[in-house]
Amino acid sequence: MTAEAIETGPRTGDGSSFAGAGDRPLRIALLTYKGNPFCGGQGVYVRHLGRELARLGHSVEVIGAQPYPVLDEGVPLT
Repeated sequence: MTAEAIETGPRTGDGSSFAGAGDRPLRIALLTYKGNPFCGGQGVYVRHLGRELARLGHSVEVIGAQPYPVLDEGVPLT
């Protein structure tokens, strides 16, 4: 990435900038199917991704089915 691209940031098709890190937080729904929390794959990924997105200040909710993923505090499961 060039220095100019880093300074201006990513662009949408209409020429306006994407929301940056300083803008309002997002509401994110993560969908997981069979989110086994103990053997690699989807369950482990969803836990780490949800935790880090919440740490960045976003509102994260995981929608899942059995076996349910184990999630960190502050990331609700529906």
